Amino acid sequence: MLRRCIGVGSSNGTLSPAVAWHPAQPDQVAYTAACNVVLMHASTKEQIRVFRTKRHSTLSTLAFRPPSGQHIAAAEGDTSAAPAPEIFIWDTDTGKLVKTLKHHKHGIASLAYSQDGGWAHKACRSTLVLPCAALRHSWRGLLCTELSD
Repeated sequence: MLRRCIGVGSSNGTLSPAVAWHPAQPDQVAYTAACNVVLMHASTKEQIRVFRTKRHSTLSTLAFRPPSGQHIAAAEGDTSAAPAPEIFIWDTDTGKLVKTLKHHKHGIASLAYSQDGGWAHKACRSTLVLPCAALRHSWRGLLCTELSD
């Protein structure tokens, strides 16, 4: 079991961690470290939890689900190491992976929830705007937006 991450980086050698502040805990911040997400106290730099994927692709973006921050979502941006990028959603209190959204055609460059936590958007490299059917029942109609180059 991975208990602590030291440093940031990615499996492909690039250094571009994503960072997100917890909406309900002002001292908590999360960042990507290769295929992991680290939640830590900003003031003490103590790591609270490490969220792991079972894949080896770099996580390119992350977002807390407001207003409570009960969930954190992270997405793969590098599609060269995986057949298709995925979005992972964890419970921030338990660390349990609660949902994996699969079958995304392009690497995901950006992910964000609306302020009420009811909608999320992703930005990729194509020209399609599609509703994510996988989320309609449990995540209230997540809208996936793919942007052109």
